[in-house]
Amino acid sequence: MRVKTTTTRFTTAQEVEAALAEVDAKSAWVCFTDGWRWWAPGREGRSQDPPTGHPLGAELVESDSLSYQLRQDGHTWLWTRMEEVESDDPDRFEDRSYVSTEGPRMRYRCYWRAVQRPPVPELRPYAARFLGWEEDRA
Repeated sequence: MRVKTTTTRFTTAQEVEAALAEVDAKSAWVCFTDGWRWWAPGREGRSQDPPTGHPLGAELVESDSLSYQLRQDGHTWLWTRMEEVESDDPDRFEDRSYVSTEGPRMRYRCYWRAVQRPPVPELRPYAARFLGWEEDRA
């Protein structure tokens, strides 16, 4: 398995909002200029007031193998599609979970990729894909 990433640069908030609306996310978080929202099957949370500002960042899970990531970059936004695909040259990966400030723990798959080929391949972090939420088991 290898993670395939495709990044698009958006220049308007309308483009960002349209891209977010097109994803059928089963789990996600979105940070807006005036609040935040997260959701998972049967659960959700948000800042005290419903956010109405522009999105600053987000991670959305559409399926077990497909996620999206949004990051503001100056006056533009980077929209990255991350999909796991079959490959003869697979990535190394590990799943991790992190405490979030709101809601359950956040789950990520961290991918490592060789940057040099034999005799001594060097593995470096390549990408981290949001997998969704888990209940805090602490």
